[in-house]
Amino acid sequence: EPYSISLHPSGFHILVGFSNNLCLFNVLMDEIKLCKEFEIKSCNECHFSNGGHLFAAADGSDILIYQTYTCEKIAKLSGHTGKVTSIN
Repeated sequence: EPYSISLHPSGFHILVGFSNNLCLFNVLMDEIKLCKEFEIKSCNECHFSNGGHLFAAADGSDILIYQTYTCEKIAKLSGHTGKVTSIN
C-alpha cells in the first residue's frame, strides 16, 4: 500500500513511499520498472524539485534530500519538533 507518490516533471520517473521503503521507478513504454530502493521506513511524504534534479523524502521528523540521477544523499534536514507532514 503506497503512503506517498511523486511524479518527476519529465514524466519518466515515479517516487513511491511504502511502509518499508521508498522506491524510485522508471516509466517505460509498456511497464514501470524499479530503479532504486531507499531504506526509509513509512515514507509518508516525497516530492521532486521543480527541475527534477533533486527529490526530498520524509523520514519521521527528518527530511532527506537526494540527487535524482545518482541517487546520492546530499543533505539531511533535522530539527523538526514533530513528524514531517508535508513537503512542497
